[in-house]
Amino acid sequence: MGVLGARGNLMPVVDREPQAWPFTLLDGEQLPDGAWSALHVLPRNEKVVARQLRRDNLRYFLPFHEKKKVYQRRTVRSQLPLFPGYVFVHGDDDAFHNWVTISQVIRCLQVEDQHDFETSIRRVYGLLNSGEPVTPESRLQPGMLAEIVDGPLAGYRGRVLRKGKNLRFVVEVDFLQQGASVEVDEAMIAAL
Repeated sequence: MGVLGARGNLMPVVDREPQAWPFTLLDGEQLPDGAWSALHVLPRNEKVVARQLRRDNLRYFLPFHEKKKVYQRRTVRSQLPLFPGYVFVHGDDDAFHNWVTISQVIRCLQVEDQHDFETSIRRVYGLLNSGEPVTPESRLQPGMLAEIVDGPLAGYRGRVLRKGKNLRFVVEVDFLQQGASVEVDEAMIAAL
């Protein structure tokens, strides 16, 4: 099964990658024993690492955003990592030894503040499940702290960025100095 490419050749249709393994990793309140780490991986190898982690039944979170491009009147949707170069993993010492043996892993970054990191990625997970389009935000600059007071994301705290005429609400992952954002109406936000 596949689709015809630009040159008429058959290109495979790849199933969507799960953002979390197991699927319910961030749905519950309490995670199994272990700690979060960030695997810094070779460029464009995040999905390869995630597949290997899933094959070995190791817990991971690899958030994606969707990018649309039009090629010859055909819209192509791609699933791109929200934090390029990183796969977030959760596990114990045994899992750590499995992570560092994956050839595409450059290094394993230990997370100092586990609670803050988990809170941040749960917020990113919430943004992704809100149904709103999410875009990556790199090297965040300090902005106004705010809280969404209305709508499905009410109670989320983050920073507000202005991009052109639009306001974007950013949930930051301080550990990486990156984040994810959604476009919001100014009436939905209150300054903190």
